[in-house]
Amino acid sequence: MIVVSCDSRQEKLINATKQSADADDIRKAVAPLFIKYHYDPNSQADTDVPMKDIPEVIKSLPLFTFLPKKDIFIDASWVDTNNNVLMFASGGGFGHWGIAVCKDENDRELDSAHSYTYWKKGIYFYNGP
Repeated sequence: MIVVSCDSRQEKLINATKQSADADDIRKAVAPLFIKYHYDPNSQADTDVPMKDIPEVIKSLPLFTFLPKKDIFIDASWVDTNNNVLMFASGGGFGHWGIAVCKDENDRELDSAHSYTYWKKGIYFYNGP
């Protein structure tokens, strides 16, 4: 799919993302990643999907573009240990934020997770440790 001044800043970034992004475009861009990549418990990689393969529609979301381009890093990884939800997150020692996309747009798998806020079409905003 939140971080005193950090919380209000993230709320603004989420609102800007909701206003400028299209959930269908996000879903279409992320769909091929569910085919190409799979959760691997033995992987030693820092991220499950390389930065070069993260779709431009994700990289250009206001959630991530408030940083100078050279400082942007988006970690793309599976939520928990399944192949049903990909999370795109950024952040540092003060917290992490991002967007999680469910493989199925009707999936509400993360509704009970405290760090996720449902947006629409199987897409959640994330704010967590």
